[in-house]
Amino acid sequence: LLPNLEDLDISMNNMKWSGASCVVTALTNNEGPKTLKRFYASKNGIGAEGAAIFGEALKSGSFPADLQVLDLSSNMFGRGNVDAVMAENDLSIEIGQKAIGEALSSNKAPRNLTNLNLAGNNLNIIGAEALGDAIWSITSLLNIKSLNLKSNNLESKGVISIFDALDQGNCTPYLQHLNLSYNFIGEEGAVKIGQVLGSGRCLYKLESLD
Repeated sequence: LLPNLEDLDISMNNMKWSGASCVVTALTNNEGPKTLKRFYASKNGIGAEGAAIFGEALKSGSFPADLQVLDLSSNMFGRGNVDAVMAENDLSIEIGQKAIGEALSSNKAPRNLTNLNLAGNNLNIIGAEALGDAIWSITSLLNIKSLNLKSNNLESKGVISIFDALDQGNCTPYLQHLNLSYNFIGEEGAVKIGQVLGSGRCLYKLESLD
């Protein structure tokens, strides 16, 4: 089925977590598209449950390996869906917030990601720490060029976690665009950003920081 598919955009379809499960199953089974490079699924209300579903697929090694663009923005990972049975699934909001970050730390996750959009997902500090760990791991985010974390309530502690990881220098050598706007980073977060940018140890190719 569609063996040569490279682009898939299912944004703004209100598919919720149950729809996310069906999509992930289709993308990861043996007959799914192996050539998928760009996947857009923003504004679908998949919540914490959907984030966990995508996270499991990404770290299992079954997601298309050549994936370059992943857009899961505005899906509120930090909130459960009204129609979800969270008690039965033993899920918590925190699991959704950190699901994608933890998945990208896996050595089985796609290694060619250049564009990751997780804006508007209420990742909070927990999600930021997981993404920081993913950057530290030098796996899926090694080739990242654009990272959008706008409107995620990262606060100063979350931004510090991310910039501690970026300060390694060899983690994200190709990063050109980083969006941290509307995250309440405060004075401490701003100081950390300034220190890392001024260190000369990393972010050599950064062109824009919002």
